[in-house]
Amino acid sequence: MTKNSPPPTGNAVLGFHSSPFNRILVCMENGLKTLLFLGDNTHEVQGVMDPAAPFVPLQPYPRAMLCALALASGPGEAFVIGLGAAALQKALWRFFPDVRTTTAEVDEAVVHAALSHFHLELDDRQRVAVEDGRGFLEKASDPERFDVVAVDAFVGSGSVPLPLVTREFFSLCRDRLRPGGALTLNVLNCDERFFDIVKTLGGVFSTVLCIPLELQTIFLAVDRPRPDSERLLDNIRRLEENLEGRFTLLDVAGRLCDAAAFPVHARGLRLAGTLFDADIAPEGA
Repeated sequence: MTKNSPPPTGNAVLGFHSSPFNRILVCMENGLKTLLFLGDNTHEVQGVMDPAAPFVPLQPYPRAMLCALALASGPGEAFVIGLGAAALQKALWRFFPDVRTTTAEVDEAVVHAALSHFHLELDDRQRVAVEDGRGFLEKASDPERFDVVAVDAFVGSGSVPLPLVTREFFSLCRDRLRPGGALTLNVLNCDERFFDIVKTLGGVFSTVLCIPLELQTIFLAVDRPRPDSERLLDNIRRLEENLEGRFTLLDVAGRLCDAAAFPVHARGLRLAGTLFDADIAPEGA
């Protein structure tokens, strides 16, 4: 998700979908198929796709989230909360054939847009459930069923929904990961609760890494001591072998650092921020 204003004009409209959650516009913008969520006077870019290369993630944040595979002990099962234009899901399906992906998307209109306009195809390795992502995890029958959990969901002006950033939710994610599994989380840098989220995440997982990008920060969390940096980069280089030269992860992986060492965020990780505990929002959140 990225932020833009004002709404686009003069672009070829390919589709419009409305639901209780969103007003969704699909259009061609500068040769790219673009998924927009419309507000009263603004729009939010939820995803872009080159029609000539529909499985290649153009934006940096899904590439950064793919780096979670380098932390996970096995590539088998991924669970994603939030669909958008399905850039992450399509890349997993196309370039990592050993990965089976389940996505929970609460808005059926988003699913329809992804299937109709963004080359999302469902099969035994790509499944989408139209339901709340946290609720899906809570009722999962196997408490250790996922190697990677990815949270890429937003509400309103671009905040991660509060139920997806509490200590209880992060503990649920940790419990639903297989041993050695990894959580990845997309947080916009303009989110007013940024430091609260980071502190809460660091209170549940032993190691929190981050990939700072221009508009957002991608967090990678594991419940074990910090992996050796060179070994982690070697794992990312091995992931590159799957990409057929179509895109790279090394451009975003070069920004990887400890969340506590990231200069912009360092003072906030432990000293600032409020723990989102027991699903109760702190005053003013």
